Amino acid sequence: MKTVVSKTGVEVLYPCSIHLLDNGQIFECEYKSDHTGRDLIDYICEHINLQDKDLWGLKFVDIFEQRHWLEQDTLIRTQVKNVCPTHFHFRVKVYPPEPYKLLDEQTKFQIFMQLRLDLLSGRLGCGPSDSALLLALILQYTHGDYDEAIHSGNYIKMKVLLNQSFATEMKAMDLHRNHLNGLSPAQTQDLFLRMACQLQTYGIDPYLVEDLGHESYNLWINHKGMVTYVDGRKVHSLEWMAVNRIYQEENKLKINLVSGDTVTFVCLTKAECTYIFQGAVAHLVYFTSTGTQSTIGLIGNESLEELEADIKSFEVVERIEYEEMREVDEKIRLQRDMKKTVCSKIYCVGGITLQEALEIAFYDENVTDIYIEPPESNVLRDESSSADEDEGRLADNLNARKFSAPAENIFMNGERLNGIR
Repeated sequence: MKTVVSKTGVEVLYPCSIHLLDNGQIFECEYKSDHTGRDLIDYICEHINLQDKDLWGLKFVDIFEQRHWLEQDTLIRTQVKNVCPTHFHFRVKVYPPEPYKLLDEQTKFQIFMQLRLDLLSGRLGCGPSDSALLLALILQYTHGDYDEAIHSGNYIKMKVLLNQSFATEMKAMDLHRNHLNGLSPAQTQDLFLRMACQLQTYGIDPYLVEDLGHESYNLWINHKGMVTYVDGRKVHSLEWMAVNRIYQEENKLKINLVSGDTVTFVCLTKAECTYIFQGAVAHLVYFTSTGTQSTIGLIGNESLEELEADIKSFEVVERIEYEEMREVDEKIRLQRDMKKTVCSKIYCVGGITLQEALEIAFYDENVTDIYIEPPESNVLRDESSSADEDEGRLADNLNARKFSAPAENIFMNGERLNGIR
């Protein structure tokens, strides 16, 4: 804090550090005693040339390790009394549903950097295939086209994923080498945004809450609305257009619905409830208020070049999916060949059992029928079995005790593979 004497009188300036999304850059600045959160957010957005200022927010953590969003209509100095030194983190507060369609390139770039941070922290969760593809796109963005002279061995030197395994890195390098050549940085960024926004965890900041009956929920808030889960089972699904009002009472978050019902969530602390309330209200205002410039206003008609870029992006994804399907088909074919070889050996030494016949039918679509031999009375006799089954007919209504009975596969070409004596 420093005091400056000007023509208008004495002014107090408070220093602060802003951690930006662009490769962890830190921007040092000062705010006055009469500045609100909106003043600082506007200043940062103008500094990095961002048009839509409603998507962004400044996070900070107090001395009690409680997260906060800087409130826009409140004086900054009154919000950071328990913060020393004053560090803010510039972050996406409201994730647009289709970020790749935004017209402002700087906004798309900042969301791209936020999603990379979400991947690294584990907030943007995804399966192995999606992880490998997103990692490959980041390789294409940072390294450009694959060059055998430069990209030898394991050339991934940065950590991109929370759980980044060697298998995922190998798959990503294969995708980078064989499928992404020719994509420009802008096209790669758009494809990354397109893939990321389709993930279930896109834009999610999970919270732990309870209902009035003390049952715990995982609360997710994103552009679709508010969703709660219990052990992976969806309990509440509240779309923003169905929400009339959100307000806070101590550590209780209350959602008034258009239908007249009220849903109440109990948070761990009042401060945590305030943090959740701030995020929920920002989403509600952005996606329902006509006075707020929404994402729709930032999306224009696609030009021919943009359409061609979209087509190329889809072709890349389709080509990758086609290659993955070919790999799966090849694995199934190999399994079938192995099974046929094994079954031939079994047949040569005395035939096959019903269990083995069923496995052959699973791997070979040419099997039309399976017949079983009538079970021996002292081994496989099931008192509940019908007389028709005992006469030896098409296998039907099987029970576990019949799986070791001799059986016969009948193929479409008339050939038989059997163990019936």
